[in-house]
Amino acid sequence: MLERYCDTLIIGTELPGLITGAFLARRGLTVHVLDIDLFSRNEKEPDPFCVAHLHSKLLRSILGRLNIPENDIQWLQATDSPLQVIFPDKRIDLASNPVTFYEELEREFPEDQEKLKLFYENLARIKHEVETQQLYSLILPTSFRERRQLKKFAKAHGLDRRLSSLDLPLNENAALKSFIMAQLKLITQTHVDSPFSFQVAELLNPTEGEILSIQGGHHFLKKLFLERIQGHEGAYRPEAKIESLLFKNGIFEGVKLSGFEGELLARYIIWNAQIKKLADFLPKLFRFRKLRKTIASTKPAAHWFTAHYEVPKAFLPPPIKDNLIYLHDAKRPLFETNFLYLQVKETGKETARLSVSYLMKPEALEADEESFAPVHETILTILRELIPF
Repeated sequence: MLERYCDTLIIGTELPGLITGAFLARRGLTVHVLDIDLFSRNEKEPDPFCVAHLHSKLLRSILGRLNIPENDIQWLQATDSPLQVIFPDKRIDLASNPVTFYEELEREFPEDQEKLKLFYENLARIKHEVETQQLYSLILPTSFRERRQLKKFAKAHGLDRRLSSLDLPLNENAALKSFIMAQLKLITQTHVDSPFSFQVAELLNPTEGEILSIQGGHHFLKKLFLERIQGHEGAYRPEAKIESLLFKNGIFEGVKLSGFEGELLARYIIWNAQIKKLADFLPKLFRFRKLRKTIASTKPAAHWFTAHYEVPKAFLPPPIKDNLIYLHDAKRPLFETNFLYLQVKETGKETARLSVSYLMKPEALEADEESFAPVHETILTILRELIPF
């Protein structure tokens, strides 16, 4: 059977692993990247826009040290109004300019705008006062002493306060609650009914505290880092099919690919995909029992799905932005067609593509296409209300 070797094997195309791979390839290691998502080219998941934008010193440093061309960096510049939140009776532009943003809040939430202003100012204060590196070192405690240190740190900086304890009338104003919760979902990229503190979410978000996008989105960033890897004699294999993981004395040493692809062995292996997929490849041995149990306990409450629509650009009204959240009913949970994330991208001189992302139960991953028909019909109805087709 054909065997190939590399220094570092990266399974999956999440952004952290690609950044790591780009730096390792630059140091002279041979890096192979396997994309195990068979739907990756269909862009099944939305482009998360809450990745570090160009005002982030960390991202600028990463791109600079990898010698990313300045033309590519400039193309990533954020748009003037990256995110727009739309209710049936409201429209709020989340601008990076605080004055403009507070004017939007005053117009749509006149009775609560002072409390909202204090809320966002407090987030900005925490962002500048808390030492992020210290927080990172305390996360994921494994002992009683470490848990105690994390709890003490969170209490000292007011990071243990949940949304329900903040001075916001969330129970009295359903639209305000939906507005805050929608931002929290996108900042954390998690979908839980009782999210953790908004303050911690902001600190873990790698931006400078604002919700901004980068032009081209997540996929464009991935492309940049993959190009760096391939430029240093690395390899990228899209839609790779792994038959099994290879272990020797309990040590992960490579993968066996399906068909006649053979085996790919590596000195170092990085699992860079959703952790749940790892469980399907682990051997049925006792030594992996604890890891299997840990993976099984990490169950997301929802999963992103995306539908794409091609429309003439002439049909798009001028106020519509590149990134848009539509909240249909503020009193209902932010789920399925009640919480839509729309992205507008030009596909030609006269056409544009609308990517509409929505959340569903993870079980929907196993469903057939026909079961999505009612959801897509509702999405089309909403689009006809937003856009005069």
